[in-house]
Amino acid sequence: MNWTRLVTCLAIMLAIAPAFGCIGLSAQILNVLVGQRVKAQYDGLKKQRVAIVVTSGMTADGPDYSMELLSRLIMGRLQQNIKEVELIPSHEIGNIMDSQGYDANYVEIGQTLKANKVVVVEVSSYSLREGATLYKGRAMYSTRVYDIESGEVRFNRGPINIAFPESGQPVTDTNAIQFEKTFLNELSYRISRYFYDYAIEEEFGRDAILSN
Repeated sequence: MNWTRLVTCLAIMLAIAPAFGCIGLSAQILNVLVGQRVKAQYDGLKKQRVAIVVTSGMTADGPDYSMELLSRLIMGRLQQNIKEVELIPSHEIGNIMDSQGYDANYVEIGQTLKANKVVVVEVSSYSLREGATLYKGRAMYSTRVYDIESGEVRFNRGPINIAFPESGQPVTDTNAIQFEKTFLNELSYRISRYFYDYAIEEEFGRDAILSN
């Protein structure tokens, strides 16, 4: 079963049902979904030594701190949700990346770190504002997994666009630092869930995170 497509279709149904007075239908759909789990798109990180590399396709003046925070958030989610995964500390990865320069060879990086897998997240665009009065996070990202023993890419997704929240958030409701943390938390969720099973109900009402 294609859970991603099913989730998308059900999310649309849940969104439009109240507009047609079908509140009961929305509740029934949610009752059916509770307890269902979406399978990982790639489950090859279990019992592996893994390096998480997050890079920005922007200039040296780009959001380096933001990418470091995104890396830590992804690592936290993977550590929490994948059994017996060994995540290489980010400072060790950073030292190797600095020596590689712009055109990094991720297989060589994995070999140097004695990793089994290297997860590479490339963020090619990144912004947090929409006009002067609205925060709205936007990014384009790709995710790949390199198997170091074979030198092959075992998983590849993207580029994917994210806009969060869909309707934006007024600048009067938060500040830039807090909004960026919220946006990066959402981005880390969308990337990390490729690699572990998760409850299908997590897909619904993601924008409601902003009100919590």
